Amino acid sequence: MRTKQIKAIINKILRPPSWVTALLILISGVLLYAVFNMKLEGTALAYTAYPISAYTLIVFIIYLPTLLKKIKNKLSKTWVVQKIYGSPLGQRFFKDMAFRNTASIYQGIAVSVLYALFRGVAAVVYGSVWFGAISVYYIILSVIRFALAGNLRAARKQETAAQRLIKEYQGYRFCGYMMFILNVGMTGMVIQMIRDNRHYEYPGFIIYASAAYTFYLAIAATVNVFKLKRLNSPLFSAAKSLTFVGALMSVMALQTAMISRFGEGEEIFRQVLNTATGTVICALALGIAVYMVVKANKEIKELRYKEEEFYG
Repeated sequence: MRTKQIKAIINKILRPPSWVTALLILISGVLLYAVFNMKLEGTALAYTAYPISAYTLIVFIIYLPTLLKKIKNKLSKTWVVQKIYGSPLGQRFFKDMAFRNTASIYQGIAVSVLYALFRGVAAVVYGSVWFGAISVYYIILSVIRFALAGNLRAARKQETAAQRLIKEYQGYRFCGYMMFILNVGMTGMVIQMIRDNRHYEYPGFIIYASAAYTFYLAIAATVNVFKLKRLNSPLFSAAKSLTFVGALMSVMALQTAMISRFGEGEEIFRQVLNTATGTVICALALGIAVYMVVKANKEIKELRYKEEEFYG
């Protein structure tokens, strides 16, 4: 069988028609609901539901960009979007990528604050230290984003391009330092959770809210990889890193919720999975923070040296 034929077959498997994708989502939802709500784990139905659900998730993730593009095209034709696009602010938002990504930083602040408040209220209501730690984590992420926005305004006031870049890299470095400090605290929480093999009881609606927020961050992190790279801005890169690290932490929080909800009695499985996920996430977050500080110091040193040479 030729390579082209193999690719065509794989493409058909991973990119079925839209109606097939919708049907798969419906079937997977029904099967998983039956397995988890009727206590059918370990049965033939469960072993059928898991691979179908995994395949559905892969297909949906691949289809997601196409779906978002279709939604975007339809929304762009509505009178509301046309009205916004016709205004000066709307035109700037749609045509100026730097302005749009600056707005996205403030959007990230708003979403993080709301999620932090949600977790904080849940921590008080359910007396959960873990919920409280997550709330504090996202509050600090919001503060870092707010500081990045301040650095962005300060950078634009600089007289030369070199001075603007130096100011941006200073904000980039500050973000790295804050992420390092934040990661140290969260690593301690994760180590304690793994060591004591703790699990936390999550009400159903918190799982759904956590899943929705994780999904939002995953999409935002993916989009940022492609969009912000073209701007060549350290501060926008820092915002991208914050979104990615926030997504990692959200995955960890969601995992603990899922295991707590659906993995009763699976102490060994919980400890192994939390150890693996926690180690990877904390190592990645630490690596990103160290890289940001080292890169910023190097770039600031080079820019100052070039500026001194140019101005004598």
